Amino acid sequence: MYVCLAARPVEQFSVVWSGQVQPAHTGDYTFYTLSNDGVRFILGDHTIIDNWTDHSAKEDKATTKLEAGKKYPIKIAYYDVGGAVTMKLFWSHGGQPNQIIPRTNLW
Repeated sequence: MYVCLAARPVEQFSVVWSGQVQPAHTGDYTFYTLSNDGVRFILGDHTIIDNWTDHSAKEDKATTKLEAGKKYPIKIAYYDVGGAVTMKLFWSHGGQPNQIIPRTNLW
């Protein structure tokens, strides 16, 4: 039996991404999220960004110390209640400007 479902636009959804981040240098790293609606960024066992509210595109940030070469578990929970969809994760370190985390630092 084959079932065919017609594509329908999605107005509300939630998603969780998980993986690891590995810094190249030891020191303070600032993580930034740019989201439209709810976002939580969890590093290890700690929720360091928690803006689980309906909102227009907004940047949230948190700073933490990381060790070079160590892999840290990360999780991003996100939901959208309709309209524009925005979810981006950035970081900065020392003199390095805010940038999307390079693939070479993600697992």
